[in-house]
Amino acid sequence: MQLLEKLCNVHAPSGDESQMTSFLLNYINENKSKWLVKPKVVHGEQFHDSVILVFGKPRTAVFSHIDSIGFSVGYNNEIIKIGGPNVTEGDCLVGQDSQGYVEGNIYKDKSAVYIKFNRKIDRGTTLTFKVNFRETNDYIQSAYLDNRLGVYNCLQLAKNLKDGIIVFSTYEEHGGGSVFPEGPVIVGAVVSMTSELLPAIEFDPATFGNVKIALFPSLSFIVPLLSV
Repeated sequence: MQLLEKLCNVHAPSGDESQMTSFLLNYINENKSKWLVKPKVVHGEQFHDSVILVFGKPRTAVFSHIDSIGFSVGYNNEIIKIGGPNVTEGDCLVGQDSQGYVEGNIYKDKSAVYIKFNRKIDRGTTLTFKVNFRETNDYIQSAYLDNRLGVYNCLQLAKNLKDGIIVFSTYEEHGGGSVFPEGPVIVGAVVSMTSELLPAIEFDPATFGNVKIALFPSLSFIVPLLSV
């Protein structure tokens, strides 16, 4: 479970998943030579922080979001929710601004919520809950098991996947996510799609097999389109 613990400790609130993207790309580059099929790795600025792995001639796609709930810092260390975190006084938050490491506890004052810290934190700094990863013979308990368990499972799946696509998607906790299928999805497997989602950039079908990946440039949506 060392990999799962590392994943839980990566700072990746919705809209700022770059650290998780870097972690995944490093992990993939270090391990893909050991996998049954070496995937094509698709990522870049136009995909926000999403990462796509294409194996063989894909027939299905599996999705896992890499972002988490958290907070953004406003004026005078007030904190604003990213997604829907439960706010409990005393909970510890961590992050990093231009002046260094940030760690402090949540407190409430009238109608506002703040982080207790010994200086003003840069406005716009993102904060996440401090992780206390606990593993016993019976259970694992930690912040951000949603959806780090999904990411972990996808990385395990990658070891033996022959024909398929794995998508590590973004901002699911804040805005609905970067995966936006037009049609039903069952357990991450695309079963039917329509192509009435334009304008979109469609990538060479020879690269992706019978699953095309289209990108909405203005929204950074990754849209799977399955030929049926």
